[in-house]
Amino acid sequence: MSELEELKARVTELERRVDLLFTKTGAIDMAELGRDTDAPSPEVVALVEAGKIKQAVMLYREQTGADLAQAMGAIGRLGQD
Repeated sequence: MSELEELKARVTELERRVDLLFTKTGAIDMAELGRDTDAPSPEVVALVEAGKIKQAVMLYREQTGADLAQAMGAIGRLGQD
């Protein structure tokens, strides 16, 4: 087996294990939740920057009609952009 094939096999096995962990623990993939959400408003961003996450989530939900999981995903995505 070539080195590339070995690496592909390792990645496949790691992905399987991560999926298993998410399934068994009920963990939420915040990046996935925030993937198709509207960008947060400047007001929401300011709240996040001030460390007021709860208020930011509440405002985001009010502004967009998102559910709690979607709002958390959108807020979580801020640190990744």
